[in-house]
Amino acid sequence: RAMHLYRNGMPMPLLSEWLGHTQMETTIKYYANADVKMIQDAVEKATSDFNPIIRSAVDFKFDNDDVVLKRLYGLM
Repeated sequence: RAMHLYRNGMPMPLLSEWLGHTQMETTIKYYANADVKMIQDAVEKATSDFNPIIRSAVDFKFDNDDVVLKRLYGLM
């Protein structure tokens, strides 16, 4: 349940408190594993047109390629 809450946007400090962990590092170690969707959303947010650094750069888009995302995250 904690993993689902984290993956659906619950902030890590709140999740840590909800689980009763005195150290947030415990929560991070066991529950902070991003799935492919979370990685894709973060990359798209960081590379969106709203990001002033990216705005003038080459257009970059994911084609929902799980293999590429897993490589970027170091899972392959």
